[in-house]
Amino acid sequence: MGLIGCRTTYMSIRLFTAQQAAVALRPFYFLVHPDRYAHSPEVQKKNEKSLQVFNGYLNELFPQPRSQRPVQVRFSIFRDDKLKDVTLDLSGDDPVSIVKNALERCNLSTENLPKVPTIPRSYTSPFTTEDLLNNLHQRELKRKKRHQKSLLQYIIMKRNEANAKGVNYQKTKEFINDEILYVQQKTGAKEIVWSMNWDQTYMRRCLINVLHMLKHTENRERVILALNNHTLIFGRGSFVCCDGSIQFGADDVPETWLNVCRESTVRRFEVANLIRLLNRIKELLGGAEIVHDPRGNLLQTTHQLQSLIVRISSRPKSEMAELQQLARDLQIEVCNSYSEINLRPDGRLQVPSIVDGKLLLDYIKENKEESLRRRKGFRNVQNEIDNAVRRCIMSLQLSDLSYDPGIPEQRLLHAIEQIASLEDKEQLEGLHLHISHSPNVFVMPNGAISVPLP
Repeated sequence: MGLIGCRTTYMSIRLFTAQQAAVALRPFYFLVHPDRYAHSPEVQKKNEKSLQVFNGYLNELFPQPRSQRPVQVRFSIFRDDKLKDVTLDLSGDDPVSIVKNALERCNLSTENLPKVPTIPRSYTSPFTTEDLLNNLHQRELKRKKRHQKSLLQYIIMKRNEANAKGVNYQKTKEFINDEILYVQQKTGAKEIVWSMNWDQTYMRRCLINVLHMLKHTENRERVILALNNHTLIFGRGSFVCCDGSIQFGADDVPETWLNVCRESTVRRFEVANLIRLLNRIKELLGGAEIVHDPRGNLLQTTHQLQSLIVRISSRPKSEMAELQQLARDLQIEVCNSYSEINLRPDGRLQVPSIVDGKLLLDYIKENKEESLRRRKGFRNVQNEIDNAVRRCIMSLQLSDLSYDPGIPEQRLLHAIEQIASLEDKEQLEGLHLHISHSPNVFVMPNGAISVPLP
């Protein structure tokens, strides 16, 4: 094999600071900030999670860039009065290209992105095609081995911290459970649920605030009437839920909670109306399975269903009959007006409440077979994932193995297989591992060790 070429490689050192990145990203942060989407808890939660991953990846590039695993994040943003999804692929160690890509993907100006000078360093190296292939193969083997070794080392390094946090978490949990029982005794609440991903100490503050509300005689009856024999949920936003439960916003003031309690008696009459609306939608869509969140906002959900019923009913009878025929085998979720019609990976069809009836009909025509195929495939893959999780827990004797929602199924399976193949199993015994979108290994508040996707 002869010499086929000479290559000069230029390496660049970019003079770009974290402060410059923050300034350039101001319009991006404004556009995706979770507080702008308080009307849609799902979007707010998604943007908050994606922003954490995005900032975590970017922070690792300063002051000296560190090699990180590629990760994908997805934001929802307003464009032309519509909610659109924007996907960012985070890879490499060049902060300039990452910042520029984030701005351009959102159609934002890059004028605040400084012109960063580079210091070129060059070297010349001869190579052959055979050498090139061998080098690539060896590099891939080393990368896989290094990744597995470094992952195991990181987990072992975090073991003591995880155990300590796990013990503290259980103690705090037991203490909070006692306070939950006390609040239940005072209010007659059937159940108290913490649906936030914040540290559980925030729940204790919420419970204390409920008890403060009960101390005032004029509020006591309203609170007890609202909570008695119902579930109390602490989450994002304060409202009466679709199943009659009460949700108190974990970051809302008690006065807002009290307003929900005052309105709860009247609002709960809407539960019967919600059932009628769901049955009407099901009838219009030929008996399709209509999915709704029992703990979603009751008032918001009824408005969405009413809007969709009006739009479908306004179509010609021939179109309505065709829609009934086509939609009858589908699983359909009615979403807010800011969403777009979309087919989820699990085959569920997401329909915005203000969708045009003709557009809905055409979309179902084009995507019905794909929807049914995805539903069937998703059930099979989900069973495969559940079995892989059980095998991994038993093999490594873990206390638990969990994962973030929204991870593509095949990537998740690959991650589970990678964890199951780790050596030195004695060091992993009793740990709770959590597969995360985050590119870093860290200990979560509950003592679980978060590990990145491969």
